[in-house]
Amino acid sequence: MGMFDSVKCERQLPGDPKPPTTAWLQTKDFGCFLDTYTITADGKLLGPDGPMNFHGMVDFGAFENDISYDYRAKFTDGQLIEIVCERIEKFVAPGQPWQQLYPTGSFPLAHGLPDHR
Repeated sequence: MGMFDSVKCERQLPGDPKPPTTAWLQTKDFGCFLDTYTITADGKLLGPDGPMNFHGMVDFGAFENDISYDYRAKFTDGQLIEIVCERIEKFVAPGQPWQQLYPTGSFPLAHGLPDHR
């Protein structure tokens, strides 16, 4: 599994079934130093040292109650543009394929989403 950073998203996450209830999600898109980041309700990205002028994509997700949630947030100059639900899948049983609960979002998976299996 390795190290990761934590992301708290104060914005409503998209997708159906409903997003995870956990307050903290995980990302490997920053330094993976177990730092914490927050996407604020007004769409700012806060890092360990305060506001970030980040420009790009951040992939983050959670695994809760046998369900894997994957999201992608797009930022321009530190401001959130959108959050897309990439996929929601349910673990069925060892050796069985995961059950897809939510289809792929507007970005193809080839753009770097890690495969959680």
